[in-house]
Amino acid sequence: LVGGANYKKSQFNRVTQALRQPGSAFKLIVYLAALESGMTPMSWVSDSRVRIGSWNPKNYKYQSRGQISLQDAMAYSVNSVSAWLGKKLGLDRIIQTARRLGMTYPMPDNLTIVLGTGETTALELTTAYAVIARNGLSVKPYTILKVMDQEGGVLYTYQAPTPQRLVDAAVIRSLTQMMQAVMSYGTGKKAAIGRPAAGKTGTTQLD
Repeated sequence: LVGGANYKKSQFNRVTQALRQPGSAFKLIVYLAALESGMTPMSWVSDSRVRIGSWNPKNYKYQSRGQISLQDAMAYSVNSVSAWLGKKLGLDRIIQTARRLGMTYPMPDNLTIVLGTGETTALELTTAYAVIARNGLSVKPYTILKVMDQEGGVLYTYQAPTPQRLVDAAVIRSLTQMMQAVMSYGTGKKAAIGRPAAGKTGTTQLD
């Protein structure tokens, strides 16, 4: 964890204090909520343009096919599908899913949240992804392992809390499969590292 360039000049920690829009990286939360609602990676969804009130999200460099699988929608980061899922699942469910994975900051009270218009820190977003990497078990970030005095006496030792299951393991397997698709043929394919990998690309292009 590197919070800044020069601590003497500024103690502002960009990892734990800087609030930024997660953009499409937040779609992890949306697709997790979709899987927990009973959908599967192979569930068919419409990728056509949607209008929610005056909001009409566009798809960046993506041509509509009419219907695609949930997995392909995540792989290609299709904005219209995220908006459709947000309308189907409801704002409360999406926010509750984000909270469960450790995202605590105030979130927008509208469905633009599905495209990552809220704000969070790098630490919180990393924690949410770490829950997925940990097969659905809780993650509590920490930085200090041990504190010792000058004579070598131990003043403090970190004790990790007992992990709690936050997401069902079967849901994690489905979500991981979809995140692997992002890396193998989706928007993250240029970041492939020559071995099994799973992830989700992010962007601040929210129109």
